[in-house]
Amino acid sequence: MSRTSSLRSTPISRSVDVPIRSLRSVPVSATLEATRTGEFVVFRGYEGDQLVVNWPSPESGADMIRIRRKLYDWPQSTEDGVLLFEQEAPFTVFEYSDRELESYQVYYYRMFIRRIDGTWYTDNSLRGKEFPVPTGYFEASVWNRLPTFYHREDGES
Repeated sequence: MSRTSSLRSTPISRSVDVPIRSLRSVPVSATLEATRTGEFVVFRGYEGDQLVVNWPSPESGADMIRIRRKLYDWPQSTEDGVLLFEQEAPFTVFEYSDRELESYQVYYYRMFIRRIDGTWYTDNSLRGKEFPVPTGYFEASVWNRLPTFYHREDGES
């Protein structure tokens, strides 16, 4: 298989650059499509040491969700790690910007869903990990390697 054809057949998991908040103005069916069950995503934000957590709309029968964060390992229970977000049904928020982070530390996130009968549920599709990088770090390192050019207006010496 050629390199070109393998790239075309490879699914891209984080190709959307549009923040989810901009999708809230579109019809409900499009919003639910963008947040299907099982698509828990953690990605770097654009404002300093920030990670953005985007989670799916829980299936029917859920009455609460919790998003928890932990260093070094996945949160194992609804009380393990730092509670970042909690919401009861009806679910209206599907994104959280985590800003109280240290650069270059790997943070682990997991979503827990409470069913109507009071039991909690999670699985490996409801978790994600990432590390924050200060805004502009990579761009600045590339920019600083470029040669310096000076522009002089006509008539300047």
